[in-house]
Amino acid sequence: MLMKRRIVLPWAILLLLLGACSKGTVLTFAVDALPFLTDEDRQGQLGVGQNTSLELPDARGLSSADLGVPSALFTSIAGLALELDGSFALSGTTEDLTVTLGLYLGDGDSAFQATAPVTETVMLSPGPIQQRRVQFDLDESADPELFALIHSGNFLIGVRLTMVSPATGATLDYTLTAFQLGVSLRSGPLFPF
Repeated sequence: MLMKRRIVLPWAILLLLLGACSKGTVLTFAVDALPFLTDEDRQGQLGVGQNTSLELPDARGLSSADLGVPSALFTSIAGLALELDGSFALSGTTEDLTVTLGLYLGDGDSAFQATAPVTETVMLSPGPIQQRRVQFDLDESADPELFALIHSGNFLIGVRLTMVSPATGATLDYTLTAFQLGVSLRSGPLFPF
């Protein structure tokens, strides 16, 4: 019995190491983008009109250079995920507020010049503070054109919150608690055999 354990353990370790080095291995890390937001963008109050918007982290977006990914690895990016968490309180109206969040990627002067590849809609009701979490997931196989831009290593990324309220005079108090970007990299084999 002891002999079997001694034989099985090295093989299990070897299989684990080989699995970690295969072409199918995906490494994922997170970039905390909250520090890129100004204090005014992290927490504030918006007067909600017919078409109010808030662009994060700013009107330009987050540069690919800010992600901390070495330029040689951009061609290995297989997926991007962005998570936005916050608390919201709507007042001054009795009607619900529709908030559309769009994840933008572009290569010009601003991420927001591009069309939104991914959108999510959130409904907020008047009254007490409401917690909301929105996650965007981009996959290389679902949008090869977008990932051609990502693989270039020269892009801007940003989130735009657009609020449509039928009522005027409504205000939205908000506090953003997480703004995190997940980057998934395809790993090539360490041992070419």
